[in-house]
Parts: sequence; structure tokens; C-alpha cells
Amino acid sequence: MSVTGRADRIAVFVDDLEATAADLENVFGMQFTTVDVDVMGVKVALSDEGIELLQWAGADPTGGATAANGRLAGVCVRVDDAEAAIAKLAEAGFLHARRVETPGGLHEYSYAGFHGFPLVVYAYGDEGFVRGSLGDYDAAEPYVPTVVPGPGA
Repeated sequence: MSVTGRADRIAVFVDDLEATAADLENVFGMQFTTVDVDVMGVKVALSDEGIELLQWAGADPTGGATAANGRLAGVCVRVDDAEAAIAKLAEAGFLHARRVETPGGLHEYSYAGFHGFPLVVYAYGDEGFVRGSLGDYDAAEPYVPTVVPGPGA
């Protein structure tokens, strides 16, 4: 079973999501779509430029572990076959802590301790990461992905 993957984005926690997104747009021309993900307790700014910004909606529920990790939320790897990648990771002894299913149909699998860093594995089509995540999201409606605890939770 062969799986092809590549680093697709880096997800980082920031103190001020709006200011960070505005500066990245102003300096580099990056475009972000911001959504509140209440079910996960975060606000997220998504971009097709390889950066995802996150900000806790309230107090850091990790008790400071986010800052201790250097604020890295995930090294995100896009694969051609998510199920095959998950199976290979399980064979190697790595079980995902959670699966997130987005309204756009993207399924991402989060591994909290992959050799000392948070790893996220997912697959999506040619529509791009933001479209794959959001689908036909309407900002007037709440953004509600499904979060499913995994065997490594």
C-alpha cells in the first residue's frame, strides 16, 4: 500500500487572529476566511496559502500546553489516500486523537504526539483547502464541523 503526501500547511495559534491575518494580507497578499468553530472552542482563519491561524475563543483549555508547544497547532500533510495513510500510521503505532469532518467534506485526522509534534493528515480534491473545508458555507450560519474522538484520544 503506497501513500503519497506533501506538507500542505502549517497551523499556528496566535494572540490576535484578525491582526495577524490582516498583516499577512497586507504584507504578502494572503487571503483568509475566518470562521468560529464553537464545537472546538477556537476561531480559525483559513487560507490556501499554506498557513492556518487559530485563536482560542476563551481561556486556553490546555492549561498552557499550547504555548509550551511553541504555539504549533499542526504540521498538516495532504495525502492522496487518507484511509491508506491512517492505516499505515496505525501499523507504525500511531493512532489519531480525533477526526474532524468539515461541512465541505474534508476529513482530517489529528495525531497529538507524532515524534514530538502535532501531525494532521487529510485529503481533499482540486477545489483547494478552503473550499474543501467550508463547502458552501454561509457566514450568516454557524460553522459546525463534526469532531469525533479517535482511538488515540
